[in-house]
Amino acid sequence: MLPLLLSLYAKVLHPELLQQDKQLLLPGLMLQQSSLGMQVLFLGALLSAIMSTASGSMLAPAAILSENIFRPFYQNITVKKLLQLSRLSVLLVAGVSLGFALMRSNIYELVSESSALSLVSLFVPMVAGIYLPRTGSIAAMLSMVAGMGVWLGALALGTVIKPLVYGLGASALGLGVGNVLFPRSHKYQFNQ
Repeated sequence: MLPLLLSLYAKVLHPELLQQDKQLLLPGLMLQQSSLGMQVLFLGALLSAIMSTASGSMLAPAAILSENIFRPFYQNITVKKLLQLSRLSVLLVAGVSLGFALMRSNIYELVSESSALSLVSLFVPMVAGIYLPRTGSIAAMLSMVAGMGVWLGALALGTVIKPLVYGLGASALGLGVGNVLFPRSHKYQFNQ
């Protein structure tokens, strides 16, 4: 709540700070209006929050990738191999994250794209898993791949309609096709 109040304060009492990069509004206010001790505390807290968010943002998808996506393809994987798979997943997620960060310089664009990616790849399979008892894991995987693939394609093409709409539609279509072609049965499911 405090960063929001400080940003509102900066906007009302120091509008000249808005002429700069808007991402630097709060740091600029703290550097101009506070003492050295407060600046050190603020920048330390800011760096801590950024590093904590970055590590969580890389470790969570890497764990999901290694445990839920890659692990079912290996029947009797040892703990040592699973650890190596998890470490490779962290490197893969870090590489993809670095690619996204190098393509965009605005933090707001990066946050909106990460939210859109979650919507087009995870929302439909999650809702289907909760409310549709016949949804299988292959249909969910097809939904995720279709949604993400179409969203990335529409993003690259620069469509008039938001790419999010295309990705969400493709995710729903992928789930429907997956449920028709691979109905839930033990024959087509990944090992639990």
